[in-house]
Amino acid sequence: MSTAGDAILAMNAASAAFPPLQAATGLVLYIDQSIARFKSNRNEIKAVGGHSKLLSEQLARHRPTDPKGTEDFRKVINDILAYVKDVSKKNALVQYFQRSVISDRIQDYRARLQERFELFSITSDIDVQESHRTAAEARKADAEAIQAMQEEIRKVAEQLTTSPIGVSQFATKYGLAKIQRSSGDVYKELETTSQEGLTQEETTVLQESRQLSKMLFKSDYRWFSDTFNSKEFCESDVQGALAEVIFDIVRKLEEARLLASATRMQLQYEYNAPAKVAILFRSLNMRSRDAPFIRTFQRAVYGHRESLDSYLSDSLKESLEEES
Repeated sequence: MSTAGDAILAMNAASAAFPPLQAATGLVLYIDQSIARFKSNRNEIKAVGGHSKLLSEQLARHRPTDPKGTEDFRKVINDILAYVKDVSKKNALVQYFQRSVISDRIQDYRARLQERFELFSITSDIDVQESHRTAAEARKADAEAIQAMQEEIRKVAEQLTTSPIGVSQFATKYGLAKIQRSSGDVYKELETTSQEGLTQEETTVLQESRQLSKMLFKSDYRWFSDTFNSKEFCESDVQGALAEVIFDIVRKLEEARLLASATRMQLQYEYNAPAKVAILFRSLNMRSRDAPFIRTFQRAVYGHRESLDSYLSDSLKESLEEES
């Protein structure tokens, strides 16, 4: 029988014997089956599952006669399960930026579980100090594992700022290229993530994630007003200003492989700069929720900020000024 099948049989057996052990076995099973979804706190989450089961097994041996205490203990385990399920659904970047918050919550749940366990006043053969060491080692293992992702973040930030194709590759890798059911949650979580203590590279990646998720989630998103100072300049004003730099902007979009074949052909055979701008604007209007396309365009425009400064929106400047 498969490992998963064995675990399910064990859970069912535990159910008839002792509800908290059923809950703990279910928690461990879920963590084991979902382990790949935990990107930044994997070891600590696995450790709290194991600790929950260890305490539950101790209680099961002593058969406590306090039904309320038993139910309260089981409820903490169920709360842990609900939380780790929520974590497993989070975008990888959200988990990365919220790893300290997640760790604090896991430690809090662990402390609550220990407090509930001690209320039973049973004789336990669990070494509390060893338990604390195990938890600390799990956090240390997560900190070491996160170094690989930090290096990945550094490389991503460098590519975002140096290569036109950087945005597209970044968006695809981290699930920010297309509208998904989770787009709203990702946007809200990234918007509330603090930049305090972040490196320059992490700040770049966080800002880029926010911009892409905003384009995907906000139904009232408008690429023109997000890119340009629409309060002072109309579309024709901006088109006139872009005529001076349109060839470079188109070149960067081509390098990023983001132009549709029909649009690329139209731009290739159009030598009039204002007409090129008009073609590109039509494409942007038709692909108004294509986050990688719009963001790459914005970055290409921002690359000419010295000549276009007064035409650029404050939001565009704010999202990219720290890279300048």
